[in-house]
Amino acid sequence: MKAQSSIEFLSLVSMSALLLAALYGFVSAKQAQLVQTEETRTAEQVAEKTSFQVEMALIQGKGYSRVFNVPKEISGTEYKVKTGDGESFVSYGDENVFTASRYQGGWINISTSDSTVFKVVNNGSVHIIPQ
Repeated sequence: MKAQSSIEFLSLVSMSALLLAALYGFVSAKQAQLVQTEETRTAEQVAEKTSFQVEMALIQGKGYSRVFNVPKEISGTEYKVKTGDGESFVSYGDENVFTASRYQGGWINISTSDSTVFKVVNNGSVHIIPQ
């Protein structure tokens, strides 16, 4: 009788361990997906913020300037932002995130390896200068 109880207990523990392993794998996959979604959302926000600042400088005209800042890293990596020809995109690691922009001028680039604080200036043409 004791031998039968120990076999049943061992099978219960084994089934519970398998169930917990499957649950851990599911939760881990969902967490990785959530982190990726958050990184993409942050990159989109940075691209939109940069293109908005460029658009405002263009709309306000010559003499406009404004300081703005962006996060230092996305996913623990410095990144680059390019805005121009109706789009804005952020490159970090192996990822590229694109958003639409109303700015149709030449490409304007920023990199967080230089700074996280930038000044957008319209002195006849729009530029972004690291601060």
